[in-house]
Amino acid sequence: MTEQVVPDETKPRQSKRDFFEQLALSHLPEMRLLFRGGKLYKKDQWRNIVEHSLVQVAVADELSDLIGLSPEEKDDLIKVAACHDWRKRLERYPDDFTKKDETQVRTFLKRVGPKQNLMYATGPDFLKRFLKGESSFLERLQCYIDDIVLDSDVIGYDRRLEETRKRYPELDDDFFEKERGLDNQVAQEIFMRLPFSVQGQIGEPKHIPNFIRLRIEKRWLDNKQEELSLG
Repeated sequence: MTEQVVPDETKPRQSKRDFFEQLALSHLPEMRLLFRGGKLYKKDQWRNIVEHSLVQVAVADELSDLIGLSPEEKDDLIKVAACHDWRKRLERYPDDFTKKDETQVRTFLKRVGPKQNLMYATGPDFLKRFLKGESSFLERLQCYIDDIVLDSDVIGYDRRLEETRKRYPELDDDFFEKERGLDNQVAQEIFMRLPFSVQGQIGEPKHIPNFIRLRIEKRWLDNKQEELSLG
């Protein structure tokens, strides 16, 4: 009797984990800021923030290459994607940090050197700057990246706004209408910077998040296939 081969369903998960571990190792200053500076340890249930940040790094990397950002712009975007949430624990539980910890944080932060205007673009007040017409494309792009990553998933910004509404019921409809306007504009700006061949693959600006998600998934599966061939 022929033995039935059962697919190993752990392989995609394993290859994904390996991919993001390698991504973390390629951004050690930012990871030190998150783990040692921000104390976002797995044992303390803060690892989800690190995973969220690494997904944003992958998104920033893909988008930067697709729209032809300069190496400096790409580096600035990725740095902030990696460390924009480093303060989460400090903001919620300041008593977890000593004076010595705060001094150490400043050292880690200086080594990373994230652009403060891009850090600001991931915060709740950036919408006001956008509405005043005072934002740069790179700032809007940083905001967009943050908007399409929910936890460790790349999603459409409409779904992200729905989740935000659930988490922050105090926000009114006017806020979400303006936030959607921001994301729609950035998606259009990104789309117009893409090569025609890529535009054809995506179809419409609203499909950019799904296109990026599929490209990232292909990268981690390709990495796994390369390891298997080398082995």
